Amino acid sequence: MKVAVVGLGSIGWAVAEYLRTQPGITVCGVEVNATRAGKAIAKIGIEVARSVQALDDIDFYSICLYTPESIIETCAAMPEVSRVVVESTVPMRLLGSKYLNRHRMAFFPHRWMEGDPEHGVRQARLFGCDQQDVLLFDDYLKSIGLRDVVQFVDKPVAVASKLTENAHRYMEIVLAQELKLACRGGNIQFEALRQAVNTKWNIDIKEARYGVGGHCLPKDMHWFIEAFPSHSLARVFRALNESYITREVDGKMDE
Repeated sequence: MKVAVVGLGSIGWAVAEYLRTQPGITVCGVEVNATRAGKAIAKIGIEVARSVQALDDIDFYSICLYTPESIIETCAAMPEVSRVVVESTVPMRLLGSKYLNRHRMAFFPHRWMEGDPEHGVRQARLFGCDQQDVLLFDDYLKSIGLRDVVQFVDKPVAVASKLTENAHRYMEIVLAQELKLACRGGNIQFEALRQAVNTKWNIDIKEARYGVGGHCLPKDMHWFIEAFPSHSLARVFRALNESYITREVDGKMDE
């Protein structure tokens, strides 16, 4: 079986490294960044092309790209009715793309965490595909050594699950940030309170540092709100986070 990993950033690199260890699997990559491509050739030991059009005889494509636009562009360039597994986090609207729906599509959102060997490619995960494609992708998962850790769900559930996971984490952090501000007003040491409360088995108050920033969580929160516009609390939490960053981070920088 020949699998092409499209996009060799953090997620694609981890997927390519994992697939390279599986017997009977031939792995190649697609990467437009010359530096990444060169590193993958040297360190993973795979062939890397600059586009999907340059590949032949691919059994499955594993898409690990960052933006919906790049995923649509890639699917539009693939041969008709390709077998495609999207490991990227994507917005719900991508499910309606005509360029994706011309293929046998599956959504396999990653749960990979950098520097955490227990949460790599192989861990409990969800796999979304059409009912008529279950047997096809069941064979794929068996071939790459992941069938025993995967649960099949509908495609919308698979896509929404990743957005919900990250939105949930986003809101957990915002709750901690608001508690930190409340502690300051109540003259209580936040970190001491957090550690004390977390001794209860079902409580896990997160750290409150510099606000929810970076790329993934804010992006996924935006897509979560886009998917669930009636979820009023999500909008409130996003506004609270923006306010926290303004007061705690930007405010201190201006002092």
